[in-house]
Amino acid sequence: MPLNNKPYKLILINWKICFKIIRFLKSKNKIIIEVKVAIKEINNTFKQYLIYLYYNKGKEISRFRFYLRKKGIVFLESNPYVYN
Repeated sequence: MPLNNKPYKLILINWKICFKIIRFLKSKNKIIIEVKVAIKEINNTFKQYLIYLYYNKGKEISRFRFYLRKKGIVFLESNPYVYN
């Protein structure tokens, strides 16, 4: 658990068909495992892989890029929040 005693959340959303997967994680180290499981679930359900995966510039997923390239998934980092 993080310092504030709230679990980490992994949220995967497909905006086109409004498909959502939400997972609660005890540590950030589990992100790669959970994303792989979610990609397999989406492939089993819809018979196709994701096309794009957007991520918010976290460092946990940088080791995961080779797996995404192998599956034909384009990895894009989202822009950081801009404060005025």
